[in-house]
Amino acid sequence: MVKNDKTEFIIMILGDRPCFCFQVRDIHSGELIVKLPYHNISRPQPLSQILLATCQAANFFIFFDAAAVASVI
Repeated sequence: MVKNDKTEFIIMILGDRPCFCFQVRDIHSGELIVKLPYHNISRPQPLSQILLATCQAANFFIFFDAAAVASVI
């Protein structure tokens, strides 16, 4: 779950490892906020670092629930 002070977002993991991507969508409107293919990262990084860096760049605060994400990979 990704949150800022106005809107909540949900992270969805799609596809199979290691070529999956994640999407961050507005929970209310369904608008796509971020879509990042993991296999396009030039240097492989843990997913949590990618999510954290992406959300920080977008000025979101991330509350990363690894168990919830792992359950849908």
